[in-house]
Amino acid sequence: KSFTSTPSLPVFLYVARSDDSGRALADYEALVATLATKSPRDFRWHSQAFPQETHISIPLLGQVDALRHVYEGYRINDEMLEEGLSSAQRHFDEVSKRGGWPLPVPEGVMNDLGYMALSEGRVEEAVELFKRNVEANPNSANAYDSLADGYSQAGKWIDAAGASNRAVALATEFGNPDLPYFVAQARKMNEQLQQKQGNVE
Repeated sequence: KSFTSTPSLPVFLYVARSDDSGRALADYEALVATLATKSPRDFRWHSQAFPQETHISIPLLGQVDALRHVYEGYRINDEMLEEGLSSAQRHFDEVSKRGGWPLPVPEGVMNDLGYMALSEGRVEEAVELFKRNVEANPNSANAYDSLADGYSQAGKWIDAAGASNRAVALATEFGNPDLPYFVAQARKMNEQLQQKQGNVE
């Protein structure tokens, strides 16, 4: 009755069962039949049977499977990356609509877009992408490390060293396990900066 009186319900429902039998199984099947025939517009749902699982073991499997369906289509493919930032933004706008809340282009995707631009010689574009990634992820050592790579390719060694030093500071502050890598990168950037400044002098 509630479904019948509701013209639109933009939410997602996941329901799963384990090794149920008898009345519990009948109730589950009745619920799934209602979802299949009475669901309002914009209502998304998925049901999944795990007959080999028990009431105790199903929660973990169910949660993982539910998240996969909530974020269905989340993963971006290589073709979208090749089409650039606008394609990635459209993709995650669609995922946001399905999920029901805004999901920006993830840090890793933005990073990949930056390095793709860098590899194709579009250095200024790469730097702008890395800068956007830093703005969106100000506590990410990796984002600053990538920005340092972009600056170095642009010949902006002061900015490169500064970004690399910031990566080290963040990695130290947040206990990043890749701290030794960031330290080594910062050392290289600062050595390059000193060398360039020495050549100028």
